[in-house]
Amino acid sequence: MTFKFSENEEVEDLSTVDETLRGFYVKKEDSNVFVINESLKAAAVSWDGMVGANATIRKENKQLKIGKVDLSVLSDYGTTPEEILEKFNSQKKELSDALDGKKDHVNPEKIRKEMKKSHDAELEQANKRADKYKDQLYDTLVTNVALSAINEHKGNAELLLGFVTKQVRMEDVDGKLVPRVIDEDGDHRIGGAGSLMTVAELVKDMRSQKKYGALFEADVNNGSGPPNNRSSSGGPPSKGEKLSSQARIQRALEDRNRR
Repeated sequence: MTFKFSENEEVEDLSTVDETLRGFYVKKEDSNVFVINESLKAAAVSWDGMVGANATIRKENKQLKIGKVDLSVLSDYGTTPEEILEKFNSQKKELSDALDGKKDHVNPEKIRKEMKKSHDAELEQANKRADKYKDQLYDTLVTNVALSAINEHKGNAELLLGFVTKQVRMEDVDGKLVPRVIDEDGDHRIGGAGSLMTVAELVKDMRSQKKYGALFEADVNNGSGPPNNRSSSGGPPSKGEKLSSQARIQRALEDRNRR
């Protein structure tokens, strides 16, 4: 056992190092050589001391046949060759166990769980962003569909938009986004033909309701029509007369008070 760290502070090939001692080395940054790990240098010095002690023991054992040998220089390890050798082997085992324990500190399962936790957190954030963008897209599509239907039926978009959009939901149907009219419970509403109600049908239905009728342009029907379509003079609106949004709301309030 002649390997000494003091003579091998840097090595180019780890295969030249005893297999049980390779754990002392780490690859030097930006280099192809291996150097002693800073955290293990004290242990490396102890190893070299034990190697030297072992060499001395062997040398002294040979000289025992000739005469008494002075072992005072190895008093830290014992007073007899047997004690010194036993101490040496004990410390050798402690170093070996320390290296094995160092390897055990690398827990692949723990690393895998930490990586998964980090990945799951990133995935959750990505999903939240995707949901946010999806909601923004749906809101834009619902608004566009509602505005189109309101304009078609000559309604006041500024006042009607909020009432219409809360009754419309975008749904994925066979890979396409389709607007669906829903009731207060979130169920689909049925139109006049027995099929699912369209947004245009919803707006048309709202126009016929007293609650929303004043928010649409008045129809001209040869001097007759619903109360909220009277002219500003109190009678039926004249042909071609259009009321402003404020006037329509005011007229609706007046009609309600008369009733």
